Amino acid sequence: MNVKKKSVQNIIEILLLLAVILLLFHWYTMQNTMRIRNQNLTYAADAARQTTEHVTSEFENALNRISTYAYFLGEGLVKPQVSAGMLADMEDDSKATNVDSVYTALQSIEKPSILLIGGRDKKSDYKPLVDLINKNISKVCYFGEAADLIKNQISSFLKDVEEECFDSLKNCIKTLAENTKSGTTVLLSPACTSFDEFKSYEDRGVKFKEYVLEYTK
Repeated sequence: MNVKKKSVQNIIEILLLLAVILLLFHWYTMQNTMRIRNQNLTYAADAARQTTEHVTSEFENALNRISTYAYFLGEGLVKPQVSAGMLADMEDDSKATNVDSVYTALQSIEKPSILLIGGRDKKSDYKPLVDLINKNISKVCYFGEAADLIKNQISSFLKDVEEECFDSLKNCIKTLAENTKSGTTVLLSPACTSFDEFKSYEDRGVKFKEYVLEYTK
């Protein structure tokens, strides 16, 4: 009789232990599910934040390219009214070192406008710029080491667009300052690196500002 009672007691204890184990397993599963869910939500939130930051950055970059690469010097280069803000922006105009940046800048202007393009070539294809140049540019000034190369790529596709080559950016600005008509937009958007004449694109931007000040006094 005692043996039978002891066996029943052992069975009950085993069942209780199994119940506790099942409860613990269920609790652990629920906690793990919640942890994974929260982790996924965190990952999703981070991904959304990063995507938003990337889109915002790209949008701001696009706006920056439009606002800094196309600038207006009063009524053109001839005796312009140059503000402090314009001078500050000129140092950044030299950032457009690839064709995509130039394409974006060209979309923001209209005729009569002059495009300054050149520097050291990066083995780029400049032909994608042709349609926008024909639409929005009245004159292209090629300057620096890549002047002839760029002209040879796109010149035959241009229609009613004046062209002129310069051995340096300085001579380009000097000529424009002497001959540019009032009301003309001048766009510095090189599509090339600056290393043929300058230490960096920042240096090109600083020198460009100095040239404008020197020749438009």
